[in-house]
Amino acid sequence: MSPRRRAGNPLRRKILAWGVLLFVATTLGRALVGERGLVAVWRHRGEAATIERDIERLRQENDRLRGEILSLRDDPRAVEPIAREDLGYARPGEILILFPHSSPPPTAPR
Repeated sequence: MSPRRRAGNPLRRKILAWGVLLFVATTLGRALVGERGLVAVWRHRGEAATIERDIERLRQENDRLRGEILSLRDDPRAVEPIAREDLGYARPGEILILFPHSSPPPTAPR
């Protein structure tokens, strides 16, 4: 075989090398910043952590409200302050004095 045949065509080798380099660069770029790349994974992990904190906060709020519901159903002492303040109820023998809601005095036109 001739030396030229063994060494291959230099232009062909350059094109092949550039092709491989371009393929590797494209693949690496997509792995880092593509829609399923490393940057997207980090962003989604942050979003997931925020959602998990929100879920935990809402679970605690649900537990608190569930306890409040049970006490309002079963404990007359829990219902009494609400009936007195919001509905204006009074115990037998009590005198209830209601004051009208006052609006701020009108201001004089300038």
